[in-house]
Amino acid sequence: MNPAEKARPAKLHVFIPSYRNPDLLAETLESLIRAMDRELRDGVVLATCVDDASPQSLEPVVQSCGRGRVEYVRNDTNLGIIPNFNHCTSLARAPFVMFLGADDLVLPSYWPTVEAMIQRYPGAAVYAPGVAEIDSCGRRSSSLSYFIKRAISPFLARFRMVDLGGSRLAVHLAIGDFLYFPGLCWRTEDLRRQPFDPKWSDAADWHRLFLIALEGGHLVVDHREQVFLYRRHSRSASEMSAGSGRRFENERILSRHMCRLSKEKGWWMAAAMGWLHPMVRMNALSRRVMTAVLKKN
Repeated sequence: MNPAEKARPAKLHVFIPSYRNPDLLAETLESLIRAMDRELRDGVVLATCVDDASPQSLEPVVQSCGRGRVEYVRNDTNLGIIPNFNHCTSLARAPFVMFLGADDLVLPSYWPTVEAMIQRYPGAAVYAPGVAEIDSCGRRSSSLSYFIKRAISPFLARFRMVDLGGSRLAVHLAIGDFLYFPGLCWRTEDLRRQPFDPKWSDAADWHRLFLIALEGGHLVVDHREQVFLYRRHSRSASEMSAGSGRRFENERILSRHMCRLSKEKGWWMAAAMGWLHPMVRMNALSRRVMTAVLKKN
């Protein structure tokens, strides 16, 4: 490899915000190395594991599985999930960032797919490639939430890239959050200008995406190929939040907030969808049904 190739500026900074669960983190790091080893060696992609003050340091896992390609940073104190995402953004050294879940897996086609999306629509704020779900053992699975997300996602994105912006994007988001946060690629400067709001907790990414719509920004969706594996399991923060009901209440409040913001813009369809919040209702109902069935059994 010649020096000119090594000097190429980084395009993507992958952050792995982490807290405990070293075994799952090891799987995540191994998948990252398999998927982007060449890009990591060339410096086109950077990777940093940000340990949010886990009781036991995760540095040995990063050193063992990262093969010298993944930087390790440990916070002095526990910041919490959303503040840690914002901290990651402050550390970014590339124009785009990804917040890879410390229990998720990335596939080799992830970066080529996202890079093609960036080349086709260079001005977008966020890029959303296709995502599949896996269970706690890493096996492909399809939860009810997966089918709901798929049902409300842009249909044409199954066949080509779809560019959504303004009121059109707002309508899709007001219907429900059809995206998987860890699989998204964000423009760094946008997140630095307006970070995630910790007030919205699990829905902070959904809120930030809606603000992008209000600002006239764009989201590009391409679901022709599944290039990222989202792990849905009982120990994840989102599942524990859903189990307590806290997440659905937070999402209902945010939906009504989207309704008010849409009314102010004169986006009446988005306002109506925010008031109805169909996906939040469906997810909450499905959770109650599943809980009742489990109790009965």
